[in-house]
Amino acid sequence: MSFQLKPDEEIIMQVQQHWVPFIPRLSVFTVWFVVPWFFLFPLFRQGEWGVGVFVILVGSALLFGFRSWYAWSRTMFVVTNRRMVDVDQHGFFARTTSDLFFTNIDDVSHKKKGPVQAVAGYGTVFIQTRGAADDIEVRRVKNPAKLHDLINDMREAEMNGEPTDPKERKVKKIA
Repeated sequence: MSFQLKPDEEIIMQVQQHWVPFIPRLSVFTVWFVVPWFFLFPLFRQGEWGVGVFVILVGSALLFGFRSWYAWSRTMFVVTNRRMVDVDQHGFFARTTSDLFFTNIDDVSHKKKGPVQAVAGYGTVFIQTRGAADDIEVRRVKNPAKLHDLINDMREAEMNGEPTDPKERKVKKIA
């Protein structure tokens, strides 16, 4: 995890980008990695030059595939009982982390656009913030309506002075 939880803070939901939008990248990686193997013998007959071309093609394909997987696996959106944390990984060395407290949210909406998103069940959640803070877009998440409802519930609980911790809410509801 690329951020620190504060004392008495618990993760309620953690979402990552859906895998379906990465099928084109996976296809590029597969072609880029497999094609040099078909030319293995003709390239190796060229001597050092051919071996070098083969190693560069296969190595760059592996680097591209690993970089894509690394960025996907490290990009996440986390909802805790106190705040939301958006972590965007861009390549190996660039990461943007921003957090937002529920009291700073103006509006939350979500969108599914097109047949692929409708069938695969992923979409985008838009979070509009108060003040000069940038709005947050959580893209390509599975079941955006569930995340949308959770954020709205947490926001309303915070505004009404109710506990945002799900355990505290259950105890209060039982009492």
